[in-house]
Formats: sequence, structure tokens, C-alpha cells
Amino acid sequence: PVERLGVYANAFFERLRAALGRDFPDLAAALGEDAFHDLVRVYLMIHPPHRPSIRDAGRDLPAFLATDDVAAPFRRRLPCAPDLAAFEWAQTEVFDAPDARPLDRASLANLSPEAWPGLRLSPVPALRLLELRAPVHTLPDGAGPDEAGGLGTRPTRICVWRQDERVRFRELLPPEDEALAAALSGAPFGEVCALVAASVGEEAAAAHAAGFLTRWIADGLLLERPA
Repeated sequence: PVERLGVYANAFFERLRAALGRDFPDLAAALGEDAFHDLVRVYLMIHPPHRPSIRDAGRDLPAFLATDDVAAPFRRRLPCAPDLAAFEWAQTEVFDAPDARPLDRASLANLSPEAWPGLRLSPVPALRLLELRAPVHTLPDGAGPDEAGGLGTRPTRICVWRQDERVRFRELLPPEDEALAAALSGAPFGEVCALVAASVGEEAAAAHAAGFLTRWIADGLLLERPA
């Protein structure tokens, strides 16, 4: 019986390791097979799954890599590991997020000029904004330890979302990064425009803010009915 139980326990671990490998394929490639195996083993000892579905088994992995002392050897081996895990988990989350009807330009066509400053925008469920320390989105799929280890660091804000059943992402550059973060945190559009003006000047602010809003609508980032 003990041997049979051991076989079951090993099989359960292998199933979880395979699931985490599917959720974090680039992290697995960047760490290397042996190091990723060790990471999964240590992670599951501290964060064993508590739900019937293994879909959520990797939910705590980005935070574990970023903050847990036990994960320090993996951070030394691959400094961008926490950011890479966060980026890949965000893709999993937006892929599984509920559907929602996005805002289109026609929905704003009848908005009076007086109403624009107080307009509040809401994000679709399949959207994540990430503030990272490394541009992990620039790594090619399946990049190995040498390439990932030489990535370097720089503050990076990435937008990850789902559109037309596909997961998409792009880096947000100033001043769009602050503008979108403010808009999705509930700031009225007038405050969003003020943030843009502080960066590009009053004369160019309206054109920039309008351009950002147009792109957010085209990307399907906003809900049909702004809050």
C-alpha cells in the first residue's frame, strides 16, 4: 500500500508540473528543465493546490518568485523570473476571463461636450496592466537560460488583453501608460487629459488623449457602458 500511494503521489506531482509547464512555458525554458523542476517542487511544498481544478495551481507563483526567501536561488539564477512568471500568468488570466461587450465609438458619439471631463471608463475583464522591472515581452518564445539571463532591467509597463479570442500584449510608453492606468483606476477623463497635458503640453494634450482613447477602443480594452 505504501508503494502504491507513492506511485500516486509522484503521478500527482508530475501532473501538476506538466500543468505549470503549460502555463509558464517561457519561464521553464529560461530556467532550464532541471531548475524548473526544482522550482515547481519547492513552490508546491509551500503553495499546494487547494481547489479541485489545477487551473489555479500557478496563481501564486509570480509572487512566490518575487518575494519568498526560498525562491532566492531562482532569482539569482534568472533575475527576470518574477516578471516573466507575472507576464505569463496574466496571459492565462485574460485567456480565461469572462466575455464582455467592448465600448465602441458609436456609444460615445452622442456624449455632450460638457459630459466628457466627467466620463469614467471601465476595463473589460480580459485586461491586465503589468508594472515590471524587465522587458520580458521582448524575449523570443522558448528563449534559453543564456538569452533570458542577459535580458537586463528597465521599468516596463505592459498591457495584456484578449481580443477576437486571441491574447495580445504591447508595451505602454509615456504618457499613455499613466493615462491608461489612471483611466482604469476610475479617474474621470478630465483628469486623464490633465496627466497627458503635464507630459506633452496643453496644446498637444487634446490630440494625444483623443488618440489614446481611439486606440483603447480599437483594441477593445473598455467596457460598453463606462462607469
